[in-house]
Amino acid sequence: MPTILKYIEYFVDHLKELLIDHCNPILRARYFGVLFDKMPSYAEIDCRTPENEKVPEVNELFKLVLSGTSSLVRLIDSQWHRVLPSITTMYNKLIDLGFTYYNGEVHIVEPEDNENAKK
Repeated sequence: MPTILKYIEYFVDHLKELLIDHCNPILRARYFGVLFDKMPSYAEIDCRTPENEKVPEVNELFKLVLSGTSSLVRLIDSQWHRVLPSITTMYNKLIDLGFTYYNGEVHIVEPEDNENAKK
């Protein structure tokens, strides 16, 4: 479990770099998908749509952190069972996106890097 949490910690610490600043729009979209257990449609997350008060299928970890009603310290005691499946899903998505854990640090091996390494 500590390794899984390292992956998630890295992702959260680098959200802006991965979701906004990244030069590859396809990878930005894939990183954005990590926030959701099921990827919503544009209409479901469009801020101008009044009937969309809740964003569907957001990963449970983000729901708890963003709600302001639960601190991560209390999370372990009271709501860990709700978050564990979402953490596992998030971890698997990060692995699929090329995240690796080596020498105590998380690294990203992006598809372009894989292609260059083969040459």
